[in-house]
Amino acid sequence: MAYDSEANMGMNDTSKRPLRGLRAFMALPEEAEVPVLSRPQSEPVAPEPATSQVPPDAPPGPLLTGTVMPAPGQRWAYGARKQELAARRSWREADRARTPLQRFEAVLAQLPGRERPVLNIDLVEATLAASAANTVRGLLADMRGFGDACRARGVSALPAQPASVIAFLRDRADGVGGKSARPATLSRILWAIGTFHRLFGLEDPTRNDLVRLEMKALRRRLGTAQKQARPLRYKGAVSDVFGAQSRGVSLKALLEACGSDEKGIRDRALLSVAYDTGLRASELVAICFEHILPASDPDTRLLVIPRHKGDQEGEGATAFLSMRSVLALQAWAKVKDELGVPGEQGAVFRRLFIKMRKPADPAKLRADARRRAAATYLGLPGLMLDEGSSKRAGAGPLKVVTLGQEPLRPQAVTQIFKARAQEAWDKGLIPDLTAEEFAQWHKGISAHSTRIGMNNDLFAAGEDIAGIMDALRWKSPKMPLLYNRNLAAEHGAAGRLLTRMK
Repeated sequence: MAYDSEANMGMNDTSKRPLRGLRAFMALPEEAEVPVLSRPQSEPVAPEPATSQVPPDAPPGPLLTGTVMPAPGQRWAYGARKQELAARRSWREADRARTPLQRFEAVLAQLPGRERPVLNIDLVEATLAASAANTVRGLLADMRGFGDACRARGVSALPAQPASVIAFLRDRADGVGGKSARPATLSRILWAIGTFHRLFGLEDPTRNDLVRLEMKALRRRLGTAQKQARPLRYKGAVSDVFGAQSRGVSLKALLEACGSDEKGIRDRALLSVAYDTGLRASELVAICFEHILPASDPDTRLLVIPRHKGDQEGEGATAFLSMRSVLALQAWAKVKDELGVPGEQGAVFRRLFIKMRKPADPAKLRADARRRAAATYLGLPGLMLDEGSSKRAGAGPLKVVTLGQEPLRPQAVTQIFKARAQEAWDKGLIPDLTAEEFAQWHKGISAHSTRIGMNNDLFAAGEDIAGIMDALRWKSPKMPLLYNRNLAAEHGAAGRLLTRMK
């Protein structure tokens, strides 16, 4: 296939989309031939020699910043750590400023190929614009991994042969080069490979019968059960959600573990709102104070959700906030006011920067006190110190708290949940678990734990599946039933019968 530059120039305004990496990809020489793996070979294909070229989307490291990484047990050279952090911060800012088309270009430039496919930039832009940000991120990440594996094998990734796809699936299933992938992840990888081929009008290798049979065999071998996050129920694993005492790891214990400092007040509001609404991490950090509306009960509020995972077109939804969450949000808004940010404006959950300063030098403080006493006794204001003259490095308050302007990152929600669970354990708020049991629980906690916990509590309270789907904005009963599988065994017909037998 040949690339029709005149046709594309006529259909697309490429002057406003400078794709340098894409033009480099399209400018592969005609004689460049990459062998295609058709069947398992007796001798492995020699991988390409390593080069010093760094992919354009790679994070900065010692090769980029010029710093020398310290050996285990050694300290950083003077200024090297600060230089490394500054380079990574600059790369993250530049990476966030890139458009989806630029990210697509960076991945495409790294894919090994053996011919020039026809390019339709309009179709690429339309596909990226119609997809959610997380979908685009997963698409590019999966295709980048497939391209790296094909380059190591010496085969083409675009277009790819069915045998290359099968070999990659087997490696991922067996954990070659990393953690073994589950069938759900393998299905997502197949979708990414097929999407890239369809964008360029190439034959989709994932629709080949051999690939389909291989995927079916992997599902049989690995099983299709997905790993589920640990539920954070309000009172823990109890049968009576209203009258029972708290048991095990519970949301109530995590709320009690939050202190009265700035981070504790913020985390208490975060945990309470996450449980009440069942929001996912990306939806939780997108809440603004403007989304909170009054309810018929003056002690409660309504939360407007402009967009969520099942609503990519922005139809919107509404969630309920309990009095517990309202009080926590009011306390957090007061903290924001004290930190110099309007309390009930902008993003609700933001990052807190806490810097611990060194204590003041006692000798310096005594000298300043003598100078003030002498100035007062002699009536010489010239001897009085200026307001900041006594503040050397480390003087003044020992803790300086600054509120960030940007909302929390979705990845930070899991870290906060885990940190509060560990703090609850350290304070003795989870007395009925052993250390080994708590370690297993702590490992399984994620930002999705509050959503699963609310789902389980609704089921245990006797709500039907239609009410649960409406409360947590499910489009299908599959996931709420899956999350309630264990509780269904307890509250089902067999559970009701056997618990009454003596």
